[in-house]
Amino acid sequence: MQQRGITKKQLEKFYCLRGKRFDYIAFAKNQKVSLDWLIDGTLALHPRVPAPPREKRQPRQKPAPTVEEFLRLVAQLPPEDRPALLAKMRQLANRVTS
Repeated sequence: MQQRGITKKQLEKFYCLRGKRFDYIAFAKNQKVSLDWLIDGTLALHPRVPAPPREKRQPRQKPAPTVEEFLRLVAQLPPEDRPALLAKMRQLANRVTS
């Protein structure tokens, strides 16, 4: 079991009858090895098939806001806040062009 890096704690779940009998069939199925290899063969020579690679989920990207959405949001601003917004937009535009 050392060859596969299996701990004693992981093996405990395969013991039946208060730890007196080991369930080789369940162990072979769990480890995806042939029972013949487990009993008669050298486990290190058993060709273990690696698990398929996990697909990484791409984070959902929100679509870029449209001009219409932006104008709608600006229209919802109180009139006294609009000059501050315009000043900030000019500052950002100057950074991009510099």
